[in-house]
Amino acid sequence: MNTFDFVFAVRAPLTAVAAFHRDPGVLKRLTMPPVAIEVHEVQPLAEGSTADFTLWMGHLPIRWRARHSRVDPLHGFRDTQVHGPMKRWVHDRIFSVCRLGSGTSVGCRLYNRLARGEYRSFPDPNRGKLTDGIITRPIAYFTNYGDDGKFGAP
Repeated sequence: MNTFDFVFAVRAPLTAVAAFHRDPGVLKRLTMPPVAIEVHEVQPLAEGSTADFTLWMGHLPIRWRARHSRVDPLHGFRDTQVHGPMKRWVHDRIFSVCRLGSGTSVGCRLYNRLARGEYRSFPDPNRGKLTDGIITRPIAYFTNYGDDGKFGAP
């Protein structure tokens, strides 16, 4: 299983950062180019709410459905893939007031595992490195794209 940890600071108050993530339109604002997103349904962020969308990587559609848990309106949430390309996908967002200066610290922890057998056509022993570079890292980047600088006071 792969684990990615990433923390960054945003020059916005904690309340604005939390409100930004509760906005049902946030997926479109966070999707990195050249990936396009087609949102089918996004429920307001709450315990058990879901987001159903398709990521378009060129002409390749990747259907995704995630369920939210551990929702704290001010301090973050977890989204877990219930349908999608990964065998396992768990993504935590944690918000806190920065210790030094003003602003908010945004933490991201991503646990993921590729589905078995998806890339068996690659006999190369470095197969994991190849799929990590093609699939896992870009998706991990997608989860962090656009946060810094796209927050603003309401």
